[in-house]
Amino acid sequence: MTARAILVVEDNPITRKVVRLTLQGEGYTVVEAPDGRTALEIVATTAPDLILQDLLLPDMDGLDLVRQVRALPAGAGIPVLAFSGFLPKIEEARTLQAGFTDYLFKPIEPSLLAQTVRAYLPAAGRVEQPGRGRRILLVDDDPVMLKLMRIAFENQGFATETARDGLEALDRAREAPPDAIVSDVLMPRLDGFRLALTVRQDPDLARLPVVLVSSAYLEDADRQFANAIGASAYVVRTHDFSESIDAVLAALHETPRPAIERTPEELTEAYSQRIVRQLERQVGLNLSLASRLSVRQAELSILAGIDEALRDAQSLEAMLYKVLDRCLDSAGVSRGAVYLLELDGRLSLGASFGYPDSDRDAVERFFGHADMLRRALGGEEPLSVPSATVAANEATDVLDRAKASSILLAPVIVGGERLGVLVLASGATTLQADWTTFVMSVANRIGHAVGLMKAFARVTAAEERYRNIFEHAVEGMFQAAPEGRLLIVNPAMARMFFHASPAEMVAATGDVARLFVNATGSVEMMRLLGERGIVSGLECEMRRCDGASIWVAISVRAVRDERGRLLRLEGMLVDITERRRAEDALRQTEEQLRQAQKLEAIGQLAGGIAHDFNNLLTVILGRARILQDTMGPDDPARRHLDLIHRTAERAAGLSRQLLAFSRKQPIQPRVLDVSSVVTSIAPMLRRLIGEDVELAVEAGGPLWRVRADIGQLEQIVINLVVNARDAMPGGGHVVIETANVELGAQEPRLQVPVAAGRYVRLAVTDSGTGMSAEVQRRIFEPFFTTKEPGRGTGLGLSTVYGIVKQHEGTIAVDSEVGRGTRFEVYLPAVESAADVAVAEVGEMLPRGGETLLLVEDEDEVRSLAREILQVCGYTVLEAANPAEALRVWNRQGTQIHLVVTDVVMPGMSGRELAEHVRRSRPDLPVLFVSGYAPEALGNHAALTEIGPLLEKPFTPHGLATRVRAVLDAAGAS
Repeated sequence: MTARAILVVEDNPITRKVVRLTLQGEGYTVVEAPDGRTALEIVATTAPDLILQDLLLPDMDGLDLVRQVRALPAGAGIPVLAFSGFLPKIEEARTLQAGFTDYLFKPIEPSLLAQTVRAYLPAAGRVEQPGRGRRILLVDDDPVMLKLMRIAFENQGFATETARDGLEALDRAREAPPDAIVSDVLMPRLDGFRLALTVRQDPDLARLPVVLVSSAYLEDADRQFANAIGASAYVVRTHDFSESIDAVLAALHETPRPAIERTPEELTEAYSQRIVRQLERQVGLNLSLASRLSVRQAELSILAGIDEALRDAQSLEAMLYKVLDRCLDSAGVSRGAVYLLELDGRLSLGASFGYPDSDRDAVERFFGHADMLRRALGGEEPLSVPSATVAANEATDVLDRAKASSILLAPVIVGGERLGVLVLASGATTLQADWTTFVMSVANRIGHAVGLMKAFARVTAAEERYRNIFEHAVEGMFQAAPEGRLLIVNPAMARMFFHASPAEMVAATGDVARLFVNATGSVEMMRLLGERGIVSGLECEMRRCDGASIWVAISVRAVRDERGRLLRLEGMLVDITERRRAEDALRQTEEQLRQAQKLEAIGQLAGGIAHDFNNLLTVILGRARILQDTMGPDDPARRHLDLIHRTAERAAGLSRQLLAFSRKQPIQPRVLDVSSVVTSIAPMLRRLIGEDVELAVEAGGPLWRVRADIGQLEQIVINLVVNARDAMPGGGHVVIETANVELGAQEPRLQVPVAAGRYVRLAVTDSGTGMSAEVQRRIFEPFFTTKEPGRGTGLGLSTVYGIVKQHEGTIAVDSEVGRGTRFEVYLPAVESAADVAVAEVGEMLPRGGETLLLVEDEDEVRSLAREILQVCGYTVLEAANPAEALRVWNRQGTQIHLVVTDVVMPGMSGRELAEHVRRSRPDLPVLFVSGYAPEALGNHAALTEIGPLLEKPFTPHGLATRVRAVLDAAGAS
């Protein structure tokens, strides 16, 4: 069965605690509200079964609160008990009929409080209402008991009337006889005994059941006398009046009482004896109640003292001293001490009162009986001295040394944790009976106080640690008001924004939003806070006080109270400016990599096209040369043939450009001085660009040497200068510069990442139209051009890119629309001296008579090569593919002196074919022919270990010369 819920609306935390402990001890669930607003929220969401409400609250008047509670759908039927120590306020509530169910006056005895609550929240087990509307006259001179009795009977289904003494009860009964009368015994004017006798002697009322009730215990003589005067029952008042209710129900079902048999004289004597005895018991009960009330008042006084001590004390010892002072003063005890359990297990003196400083050593050792403190610490109840549990000689000794006649030692326990021992010593009062309960209550309060002080000490230490963290943190930290106004920042944040101190930053900045470069960052932060209550790692651009911008990762949380109201913002900022710069550089590098990969893919395509084109050019150039050799100089067709030859050579130049872009053009690198190359072609460049463009060469020196193909280096210069000329249709000037430079590990502006080191820079700068960023991203793509149709192939800059990359260099471009362009080519420097130029080769075709195996899958190329070699005197065995070549080899292998084979063929490569035939003829020479550059043929080193390579397109002289050289080398070996 779920416990009944009681809402206690009280702003005093001590009163709330006393009420909570009392009601929880009775099995109720207690919900606390420190003010009216909280109480209304609780009633609206989870309606309690009963409300115990103070009339003076910090945020609203108690009368307004009860009216608002009654206006709520859930609050209309809830019993609301006013609970106040301010009598005028209670009278005002009664007069205005504000909506309270009942009124209680502070301070209230805990047992009476529990009894009142039980009256309004009867046990849930009784479902039926046995009273069935029968009228009961309730008689008691105590208005509180009368009210509680009325509530209990009405909860059982009775209709009730009340009277404050026996005479009033007789008047009401004679006016309208009830079904039964329930009366207290001791009352003014007419007590319960005489009321019962009078009712029995009245002919009109003689049949009424009368139940007598007493607060004191009963003797058999009491019940016999009650029976003799005609009472139906005589019972003891219980907290829920259950015995009274059961007695009434029994009397209602009994037959009427017989006539009274005793004489008036006998009844008078017995009445006197019973009244005297009842008064004696009542006096004893009142004395006991007075004693208990005194102890309870002492407890309340101590509670107030603890509250005051916690508020004012600067240390644990000072707090304990104040508590002991209040405790001993309230209880009338002369001496006391509190011993606290240390971390090492020792019991040390926390504070003492009533002992002179000269006795401090004795008090610290508890008068030589420290083991008694240990026994008290381990017990559940107070240890009394003297008592049966303490040896007589031990008790006598400790009492003599403590100068006391009675001592109580109580364990200080909070939440199952034993914190120490409370000792009270009296020189006159015997500390027993109610003192046991009292001292345990005080020990409990002291335990809570000690726990709070220790918690406060821990919190203070934690605050100091967190303050150190805040002050010395390497990251920025701040607190701001709900609207964003800065409250505090730490030194790291002040430094981050270039302020001299945190105070200066708070004063100068004002609102957090002013730190953001863009308002969208502040709006986004507040949006996330509203949705999630926390922001983690939001990256924003912020402004320092010197105007410079920085990037930060900001994390903020919204701090709210128990009602969900926003109290403040707390956040941390991490400076990520360097990381963002590195990420930007990485993104630029990745973009360059993607561009390089794209160009690489296009280069692969260009290389493939050039390979097939080279096969065609081989046939065209070869056939044209053969025809030229057969014609005389005056032949009319010679002019057409020369034009065909020149056009094919231009096509071969275009093929070389494609191969240069794809880095598959064979190169003949030499150690060069870049300035010398530029100076040597400067006259040609001036004729090339025209008179309206001024050309200047600024050669820095002395330059480091580079290893490069001189023809391709010249092509780089020519293409860049021509590109500059085309960007200046109205004329301008071009500057060619050379210089030595050192490149670092990371140069994000470079198109191709290269290793750090020494480089020679070749720069071409023009005063032309410049380029947009979009055009700059595409200028190195093959066939991309900004020129009108018919002008330019779009291969100039892509050829430069390919040549530079082939030479393991890099290139950079700097351009802006309307402000010209600057290209910078970087070639790695070498230590070697410049090479000597190679002599030109003559044109005579060398001859021979050996047998050759020619393997080529392109028919036209194979026919041309066969005719050239046959003209030179060789016997040529043809094969259109490797399979056919193996068949020829199997038939005539012993007669073959040289294998001339293409490299890339279907079914089997030229290298595999060569390896196969060399298994039987290891010394057989092989000449490879290919339209691909060596770098495109996979493992080039393994290929050239078998035989040399002749690149297409080849001339008749080139083929004949290379074949003769290979045969001569094989014969010589």
